Amino acid sequence: MSRSSDPLERSASTRRGLLAAIGCLPLAGCTELWSRSSPSIDGDRLAAIVDDTDVPTVDHEYPLPVSDDHVEASVQQVGELIESIPQPIDAETIPNEAVRERIERRRERASEDLEAAPDEPTSRDLLERLRNAHGSGAEAAGIWEAIDDEQTRDDVSESVADLRTARLEFDQEWEYHVGDDPLEAVFTYAVVSRLTDESLEELLAVNDVDEPVESLAVGEMAAHREEGRVALEDAMHVYSRYVDSLEETDTTVVAGAAETLEAELSGEWWMLQPEYDAHELVDRDIDPDSTSASVLSLVHYDLHGERRGAPSIDFEPARYVRYAHGALLALGGFEQVRSRIDGGDSIEIDDADDVDAYRTEAIDGIKSLLEGDSRPLERQTAFDLTARFDQPDRSLRSAAGESIDSESVIYPVAQYCWIAGMAEVTPEVVDTVHEALEA
Repeated sequence: MSRSSDPLERSASTRRGLLAAIGCLPLAGCTELWSRSSPSIDGDRLAAIVDDTDVPTVDHEYPLPVSDDHVEASVQQVGELIESIPQPIDAETIPNEAVRERIERRRERASEDLEAAPDEPTSRDLLERLRNAHGSGAEAAGIWEAIDDEQTRDDVSESVADLRTARLEFDQEWEYHVGDDPLEAVFTYAVVSRLTDESLEELLAVNDVDEPVESLAVGEMAAHREEGRVALEDAMHVYSRYVDSLEETDTTVVAGAAETLEAELSGEWWMLQPEYDAHELVDRDIDPDSTSASVLSLVHYDLHGERRGAPSIDFEPARYVRYAHGALLALGGFEQVRSRIDGGDSIEIDDADDVDAYRTEAIDGIKSLLEGDSRPLERQTAFDLTARFDQPDRSLRSAAGESIDSESVIYPVAQYCWIAGMAEVTPEVVDTVHEALEA
């Protein structure tokens, strides 16, 4: 729909939602946007609510099958890129200060990423950190090679052809083998699919570099080529390690689950139709400018984002299953917020204790997913939901030292309410995903 025709723009509460969604709702510095009729809250008290230790620490339930040899080889390759650049680099070696500083920054960043890699919490994060290190190291080395007349733009551009061919061949040949654990297969193949896409994006970006300085251009092109190469290597490694670990397999499970979940989702997006304004989705009368209506509008607005970017069922069924899982959670969470307000439970923010209570409710919801005989996908969902605290928690931290109008905390409260709602519907959504995979 066009921006001007979006019904979410037709009320004051919606304008708050739109501003919040584009990041113009920090708690400090933008409060002059709001009326001063609502209660004022001590910003230090809001900042104190956020305690990094109170959000549960949850391990990723489906780690990638990455070998130590693969990681060690990746680390060694980055080290070789860094070592290929002479030290020190001074004005006599490279007279151009901007070029000299670029090499130093990229070399330093590559070293920092190598140092931080072992501390990454998951194998996914580890591989991503190493890919970043490869890109920075390759850019620094590429700049130096261009200065030393060892590499040109054409050289880098021509070297990409073989990588693109290898990526295409792999993308066309791999299949969705499923063993005893369909969910493990879904999570693994979703990453493999994402890595092959990332590889293509990086390889295509090689020829999009328009930096006028030759050495810097070669460096940027070399960085894209290297990150594309490494993403492909990571995808091929994860795929082969996973498939080799399986015994009897079925290649129809993931595609079938994707089709089932698409049908499940197709009837769930009605609430995003243009004729519905958020506060009109409740049966009882509520003031469009009330906190409850604003919270509903904010979650309703963000729900549009959850619908965008659905992967192709035909070409990326594993990623579609992951997408459907997240979309069903988002929809169910919205319905919980809507039902809560529709049932008469108004959302009020009079002081910091109210904000704390809504945040605690979300945390308790996640903790409930980790109790007793929780299923792997419930624990994985808890892992995913903990990441949603980052943005609202940052908003509360930004309030330190300020006196905050309570309307300015509606956005983080809306997020906490949504997280609590998603946690509540998680068992039902997990049932749906399981049924799709077992059909």
